[in-house]
Amino acid sequence: MDASDLPGELVNGEVSVVFQFKDGGPSFGDLFLITGEAHPHFPSTAAGAAYKHLSSLGFRQADDYFAVCDEDGEPTVWLYPMIDGYPVYHHSGPFHAIQIDFNLLSQAKSEIGIFLSVIERISQTLDVNVLWGDAREPVAKEALVPTVKSRIGAALQHWSEQGIEPGSDEARDISLE
Repeated sequence: MDASDLPGELVNGEVSVVFQFKDGGPSFGDLFLITGEAHPHFPSTAAGAAYKHLSSLGFRQADDYFAVCDEDGEPTVWLYPMIDGYPVYHHSGPFHAIQIDFNLLSQAKSEIGIFLSVIERISQTLDVNVLWGDAREPVAKEALVPTVKSRIGAALQHWSEQGIEPGSDEARDISLE
C-alpha cells in the first residue's frame, strides 16, 4: 500500500474526529465535568450532566486542554474545545464543537482501543454531528467506529509494510514530520 492511498492526515499518523454540537454547546464548566470534578471558578449548567457521565473515560486537564493519559502520565487522546472550527484555550464557552485527536504512530497499538472507546462514548452520549479528519468529512454516528477502525487498519497495514511499529522511535519521528 502506498502512502498516497491513505487519507492525508493518516500519512503522519494523525486521527481526528470533530463532534459538532447540534444545539448549544457546553460551557467550560460543563466540559470540565468530563474530568469527574467541578471547576471551582466555572460553574456548570444543566447541560453538564452529560459530561459528568463521560468522566469514566479518564480525561483530565492537560495544559489548556483535556487528555486521557497513559500509565506514565503522557497524553494519548486529546480533547480540544472549539469555536468557529478552531481549537480555543482560555475560553469560557459555549463551545461549538470538540475535537478528539490521536496519533497512531506516536502511541502503542494498545492505546487504539482507548481512542475508539472515547469516540464511541462521546457519539452515543452527546447530541452531535460527527466529522472525520482535516477535511471534516461527515460520518453517520452509527458508522463512526467501523469507519475509523477501517481507516486505522489501512494506516497500520501501510506502516507495517514499511517495517514501522507504532510507538517506536522511528514511528514517532515520522509523526513529527
